[in-house]
Amino acid sequence: MTKKEFLEYVKRGEKAQTSVGEILSAREVKKVRAKPRHEEDDLQAQCMEYVRLQYHSTLIFMIPNAMSFGGVGTANRGQFFGKLGKLKKMGLLKGVADLFVSEPMRGFHGLYLEAKVGSNKLSPEQVIFQKAARMRNYDHQEFRTFDEFKTILDWYLSP
Repeated sequence: MTKKEFLEYVKRGEKAQTSVGEILSAREVKKVRAKPRHEEDDLQAQCMEYVRLQYHSTLIFMIPNAMSFGGVGTANRGQFFGKLGKLKKMGLLKGVADLFVSEPMRGFHGLYLEAKVGSNKLSPEQVIFQKAARMRNYDHQEFRTFDEFKTILDWYLSP
């Protein structure tokens, strides 16, 4: 197995038949496996850029419920759980949407927006939050592309 073939296996999450040490150094393996996927973050950033350009006076903001706490390695474990515990005491709630449009429009009090990419689905907590928001007369929409976000926001904010 060549180095290139092995890298393709690792990227796909498959197990290679050859020992890692025979092909790559530990540093190379870690680099390939550690590439984080931030597609939802990138999509959300693109959407917020549109908001700043098109709807600069609209009150829309991110709800940082899924933010990273710096890893859960042995050295960071206490720090991670300390921050998590503090945030829970401050009102951290699983399942809350990514963005909130604080503008009463179309008969709703506001609009929650959840970014998803690829085959990602709403978590059970997100489904519960979605239902709770809708029961309280807030709209809650999921979007997977910039065009979907734009369509939802333009519809919601149009007079």
